[in-house]
Amino acid sequence: VDCITALFSADHKANGVSDHDIIIYVKATYEATENWIANAGACLLGGSYHKNRPVVGRIMYNTKYLSMVPDALEGNIDTTMHEASHIFAFSGGLYSSYVDAKGNKLGLAKVVNDGKIITPAVIKTAREHFGCDSIDGVLLENNGGGGSAGSHWERVILHNEAMTASAFRNGVFTNFTFSIFADSGWYKMNYQFAQPLFWGKGAGCDFYNNTCDSTAPVAKKYFCNDSSIGCTYDKAGWGPCSGDSFADSCKYYSAYSNRVCLDTSSGPAGFSITRDYYGGDSKCFVSSMINKGYTTSIPVRCHKYKCNKSGGVDVFFSDNESV
Repeated sequence: VDCITALFSADHKANGVSDHDIIIYVKATYEATENWIANAGACLLGGSYHKNRPVVGRIMYNTKYLSMVPDALEGNIDTTMHEASHIFAFSGGLYSSYVDAKGNKLGLAKVVNDGKIITPAVIKTAREHFGCDSIDGVLLENNGGGGSAGSHWERVILHNEAMTASAFRNGVFTNFTFSIFADSGWYKMNYQFAQPLFWGKGAGCDFYNNTCDSTAPVAKKYFCNDSSIGCTYDKAGWGPCSGDSFADSCKYYSAYSNRVCLDTSSGPAGFSITRDYYGGDSKCFVSSMINKGYTTSIPVRCHKYKCNKSGGVDVFFSDNESV
């Protein structure tokens, strides 16, 4: 989309817009043969007064994938936040415009090297998160073409971070994305609002450097290498051991769309014959629970749970039955 000719109103082009930090134009189209949900980019960078940061951007939605049902609202908001982040700072086309504290451009060589973001706050965040002091940058996505490669975090490194290249139901905006915003030189970030990422937390250098080829025992918590069914690494749901187009050759457990434990639409209300339960107080467990007279080969369940006073977890199989 040509931002200037396709979206700007004549009044905005002639007179500008006062008292705003950034203007984002939104447009929708129906692209039946395309597989993208939305895309976005900065249209105009400000001058020295704005430290050369983006001041105008646009988001384009593909209405083929834009559902208006209530259950889709959270996903639509996550998509919008993801696309807006590309406008604000996280885009391959913006790295060369990042500035230092004085407003001078850093230069691309101080932002990206060998497919990694190498800015100070990003490196600090990665070293603290993975527990690896030798990390010299955080990998960017290397798959997916120009719309994905180079403008997202690498899937096998940060998995369900919200700025990886495709959406997760449990995507989170973490210190990693906050750090690249800070390192752009355009924003002061309040890290108290960053969401926690548990993927790879404290997993060490071998895990970070080798991902699914890591020999560290902790790698088995995150990756799988067969065709089994299991819980996602964060116990948010269950599904097959599989990869995706952004995972290189790695495989991990991905939740079926109708087996997300916290999603009440994933199953019947209350407890099912396998004692599955779906809601905000449900997680995935290795379990063989099932009502008498029924059988299943599936080795996992979404069960209702509650943390108890002794520091353990109570798992519920009915309103009055727990262990």
